[in-house]
This record gives sequence, structure tokens and C-alpha cells, in this order.
Amino acid sequence: MTSNAEDARKRNRVFLAITFVGTFLVCLLIIEVAIRIIDPQSDLRKKDLFFQYEPFIGFEGIPDKKGTFANSYFNTTVIHNNEGFRDVDHSKKDTQNKFRMIVLGDSFTWGHGVENDQIYMKVLEEYDQNIETINMGGPGGDPQEELKVYTSRGVDYEHDVVLVGFFIGNDIEAYYPEPKKTPP
Repeated sequence: MTSNAEDARKRNRVFLAITFVGTFLVCLLIIEVAIRIIDPQSDLRKKDLFFQYEPFIGFEGIPDKKGTFANSYFNTTVIHNNEGFRDVDHSKKDTQNKFRMIVLGDSFTWGHGVENDQIYMKVLEEYDQNIETINMGGPGGDPQEELKVYTSRGVDYEHDVVLVGFFIGNDIEAYYPEPKKTPP
């Protein structure tokens, strides 16, 4: 009889543990859904909003695309040029005799959450009228994709320097995804 009582207690503990874990997971699911409804996060690459898939580069801007990008924190107008970059159209040749920079990077360089004229390289152009910047940044980019953008598009433009917007928060992970393989 003792073993029957012990078996019943074990079954009861297993049932309680499964019930607890199941309830916990359902609560997490409800919280996740609530957060997605209350404060949705944007993914600019969904639904062809501003980007399209390109086999070599990955996602690239849709040429001449103009639209509104908004969430609960900002509401901005996005304008892509004739090559799909968030910038004005640029001549491949340096016709203005300015110091020309090609700027590569991720969403910071693309200008996530700000108007086109508020992107950091455009602020630099306002500061020094002898500088022309060519924004080739894109959201979600990493250094490998930026190199692909440069080799497939950037080299076509006359330029003096390449500026890479490097975000230490995730660009290092692109090269060192495993914790044991981090740089010294």
C-alpha cells in the first residue's frame, strides 16, 4: 500500500509540474502577443515596404521608393534614390570637386527613425559644404553585406574615402557568433 501512495504522490507532483510549466508558457505567450499589439516592432524588410531581396547582397532598397515609416516612437518620410539607397541621386563621376565619401553601415547609417536630412552623414554635409556623402547603408546589415554593397555598387562611384558605420553591439557578432571565438 505504501508504494501505491508514493506512486500517487509522484503522479500528483508530475501533474503539478506539468500544469505549472504549461501555465507559465501560456502566460509568456499572452505577454508576447500583448507586447506585439501594444508596441509593435518594425521590420522594414517585410511586405516589400522599402526593400527587396537581391541574391548577391541580400536585401536592398527599392529604387525611387518613397513612403512613411512609423511606429509609436517616430513617423518619418523615407525617400530612396534611383539606386535604392536612402539618399539623393548622385553622379558616378565627381562633378562637384568635393571630398567624396561612400558611407556603408546598418540601420544607423540608413537613418532608422529620422528624416533623410537628419542622417548623420547628411549632418556632416551641412557642417562642411566641401564634403559629399553617398549613403549606402541598409537596416540589418553586417560588415559582410556592406562589403558586398561596396564591391557591387560603391566601386562604380568616384570617391576619396569609405566610411563604415560600425555598431559594436552586433557587428562583432557577425564575425564571432560563438562566445569562445571573440576577439582578444
